[in-house]
Order: sequence, then C-alpha cells, then structure tokens
Amino acid sequence: MRKIGNQRCANKDTQLLGLPLLPANPQATTADAALHGVNYASAAAGILDNTGQNFVGRIPFNQQIKNFEKTLDLLTPKLGAGKLASSLARSIVYVGMGSNDYLMPNYNTRNEYNGDQYSTLLVQQYAKQLNVRALSKSRSASYSS
Repeated sequence: MRKIGNQRCANKDTQLLGLPLLPANPQATTADAALHGVNYASAAAGILDNTGQNFVGRIPFNQQIKNFEKTLDLLTPKLGAGKLASSLARSIVYVGMGSNDYLMPNYNTRNEYNGDQYSTLLVQQYAKQLNVRALSKSRSASYSS
C-alpha cells in the first residue's frame, strides 16, 4: 500500500478529483451503500494469493475481484442491467497492486522462480485478473443491451 504523507495514493487521488472517500467493502452490504462506489482495498494483498498471507485480515486480489462481482449482484436488481452497465462505463476504477508481491516474502514462490520468471508470473497473473472480458464474461448476458 503506497502512501503520500499519511494517506494512501488512492485516497489522495480521490481528494484531488473532488470525490468523497468510499466505504470499505465490508460496510457496503446493501445496494444503497454500494451505489456510489466501494473500496475493495486490502493492506498486504498482492497479485498472488499467498502474498501477505501472514497478515490477519488480508484479502487477496482474487477475492477482491469476487467481492466486486458480489457488489454487481447487489446493484443489478436496484438499477437494472442497462443502467448498471451505463454507470460502470462511466466509472473510475483504481487498481494499485503488485508492490507487495516484491516486498513481502512469497514463501515457496521465491524458491521456485528466478527474478525474470517471477516477474513473468506476476505479469501473466495480473493480466488474467484485469482481463475485462474474463471479469465480465459471466455477466455479458446480463449487461448486454
């Protein structure tokens, strides 16, 4: 988690854009609470699921993606598929991930890969995680106009 002064980069960017801070995912359990955005961030998380595993309460990036999908499930009945798709198209999504994979020990992965192999592993995994088609594939029928 990168900080500027005592603030996370995403929080600073939010202030610069004049936007309100978003509720953390556990606080956004209803469509009304999630309607204007949700913060899925988790300190110590990384691209790999085992990054930061020694930190209690850490939410791996793959789980953060699943939490985002759950939020979409909450919002679909409230807004309808068309309006939700339109809202998502106008949304700002900030993803800052990867530094913890290098800064924290990843247990077995450090012994399994050299530096170049490890970088390639991270890039390939991150590309899969950020692939919009993969994320929206299960939702394409719901959001098509």
